[in-house]
Amino acid sequence: TWQRNKHNPLISGPPPGMDVFGFRDPFVFRRDNTWYLLEGSGIKGQGGTILVYRSEDLHSWKYLGPLLSGLGKEDQVWEVPEVFRLGSKDVLTYSPTKESRFTRYFQGRFDNGKFHPESRGKIDLGGRFYAATSFQDAANRRIMIAWVREARSKEAVLKAGWSGLLSVPRILSLGSDQTLKVRPIPEIETLRAGLKSASNIPLLSGASEPLAGVNGDALDIEAEFEPGDSTRFGLKVLASPDGREETTIYYDRQTSRLMMDSTRSSLSNEVSKEVIGDV
Repeated sequence: TWQRNKHNPLISGPPPGMDVFGFRDPFVFRRDNTWYLLEGSGIKGQGGTILVYRSEDLHSWKYLGPLLSGLGKEDQVWEVPEVFRLGSKDVLTYSPTKESRFTRYFQGRFDNGKFHPESRGKIDLGGRFYAATSFQDAANRRIMIAWVREARSKEAVLKAGWSGLLSVPRILSLGSDQTLKVRPIPEIETLRAGLKSASNIPLLSGASEPLAGVNGDALDIEAEFEPGDSTRFGLKVLASPDGREETTIYYDRQTSRLMMDSTRSSLSNEVSKEVIGDV
């Protein structure tokens, strides 16, 4: 049960005299017997930032300053900030409103209200993974879920009566190169049913071969390729029977990039279409 604190709001707004674009998405965590609170924000003339507060009792909060400075000049607001430990490193995640399609991260060190970054990147390259939040489960796994944003127009969304969805939960870890690694939680495998398999399917240049009896819009696919001399190979999913609609996921050996092509994913003009990959 919850009882509203009579002193609310504990932090009524940004520090006096600070001209900001936004002040939202508080995130609270404990480090070395001290509570810290992060607020997503953006300082006019300086760009996206995260404001940091400290408390000993969760009631009285002292403003410490920006978590890090000078790295969000092109962004308006850094939303949904989080800081958590992975191994011996700290990870900061946030979602910049300018792109409003990616959740980004810094890997580095959090120390007394400041974050010292060592590397940065995008958590998901699909272009719709936004406002991600995470938690640590009983097995000490860091599990992240995000808002998968719409590719349809606002008008199409209102007409349909629903918008967006939640991502598949995924486990975060740091690789040996200190970049963030992501994989679906293995519990998803308990949802599998109706296993179908095929092997030794020839790859023909410029051709595609449907897999007999494999159809649907909720599939868990494991595919292994022996490319030979092929420079590009992959899968076409969610293809219509007449071949006019399809989404292509392919690997380009010449550029060493995994790509997704949604330019033919829908015949509707109300859907955003693009080619996106690990750039």
